[in-house]
Amino acid sequence: MQGMGGMGGMGGMGGMGGMGGMPGMGGMGGAGGNPLSAENLERVKSVPRIAEYFKDPQFASTFEMVKQQPQMLMQMVQMDPRYMDIFKELTGIDIGGM
Repeated sequence: MQGMGGMGGMGGMGGMGGMGGMPGMGGMGGAGGNPLSAENLERVKSVPRIAEYFKDPQFASTFEMVKQQPQMLMQMVQMDPRYMDIFKELTGIDIGGM
């Protein structure tokens, strides 16, 4: 997976210099860097509240599509709060609080 480019810096105010740009995010590599790896999914499915999500056939079916097309994950996070919960569990990042 290709990494994301960095963000540009902020211009300066008056006599102050500008703020440097943010570095780009690297691509996800290997099982350790892939939140949807088999190891990570087994771990997250062992969490009782998340295991309940997979009892819903519609959710389980949609989740299989996300596994096949990981780029869909962020779209699903916005559409279904269960995906946000899974994302938070997988990555430790609470994007709902951003």
